[in-house]
Amino acid sequence: KTEAIVGVAQALQAIHSKRVAICNLSASKVVRYGNVWKILGLELAHKEGEIFGNRMTVPGAPPQLSGIAWVADTACDSPESVAAWSTKTEDALKASTRLDLWNLGTLTY
Repeated sequence: KTEAIVGVAQALQAIHSKRVAICNLSASKVVRYGNVWKILGLELAHKEGEIFGNRMTVPGAPPQLSGIAWVADTACDSPESVAAWSTKTEDALKASTRLDLWNLGTLTY
């Protein structure tokens, strides 16, 4: 198990070095290919700081929040996802490598 955790952390480090956050890391996206651990399914990955929620018209939303739906691209109950739902601020929906580290933690549990 330790080898897998270290391998996934190394894969994350390589992705994060490009300033990209996966935003939906899960066990189903991790595979071993030979001696290397890889992360698949990067279709929901975003550059750090990009909004990772879905944009759509939200009736009655204040002008500064118009067009933001409060649905993250991940089903993970990370602190960032909870903050997005509770504060309704755009900053809470920005992609961050911290979210990936949270998800890595949930994989190790």
